[in-house]
Amino acid sequence: MTTRDASGIDPALLRPGRFGYRLHMDCMRLPELLELLGLYYGTEPCTNALQAWQEVEVTASKRVRRLRQEEINEVRRCVVSLSQGDFSICGAVADSMCFAAPSLKAFLDALRRRHHSGR
Repeated sequence: MTTRDASGIDPALLRPGRFGYRLHMDCMRLPELLELLGLYYGTEPCTNALQAWQEVEVTASKRVRRLRQEEINEVRRCVVSLSQGDFSICGAVADSMCFAAPSLKAFLDALRRRHHSGR
């Protein structure tokens, strides 16, 4: 579920156990993007949930995952090849791209296409 204002959501929907995590979706730089990608495509358990991301609220039913180091390096190479300076992407856009991409490779391909199309 995505919303601009969580205060308008029925509190019964927001009670613990309903959602695995909550993300604040401002523009993301590389570190935040890596954390989001870890939630979608990560295979390594994060040993400390606080280490995962300050904006993520973890419930007991959801284990936080992160990317493996080689996957992090692959994302870094992709971002460096696409950006001339500081990289940022709208959080909602990144989240919707993750939702649509079945794998990290598919996400990076979509990111490249998006960049080359000028969006």
